[in-house]
Amino acid sequence: MALTLDDIRAAVGRKYASTDIDFGGSDVLVLRNPIRLPKTDRKALMALQEKFEPTEDDDELDGPKEAMKGVLLVAAADKAVAEEFLSLIAEDEGDELPVLTEVFTTYMNEGQVGEA
Repeated sequence: MALTLDDIRAAVGRKYASTDIDFGGSDVLVLRNPIRLPKTDRKALMALQEKFEPTEDDDELDGPKEAMKGVLLVAAADKAVAEEFLSLIAEDEGDELPVLTEVFTTYMNEGQVGEA
């Protein structure tokens, strides 16, 4: 059985799909798979890794929280939608960090190179 270019493109589409989060109405946060990001955005994601370690001046969760927000903003197909999403989850301060962590974890798990 021979593969066609369309078969390969369809497989790539499934394997490196975005993580889409519907947060009401017509609003969908589309987080692009890291392998599909432009080089500058991939570099920005790597730079954000440094923020996952808290500094002496930070509350122990400030650095990681800001890093997760940064990752979502870089990965978002539409920055305005990402900012709207972040504003929405910030409205309930008690749930902001858990929701942000869940979204970030889902994105990272689904965005693993080689995962379907």
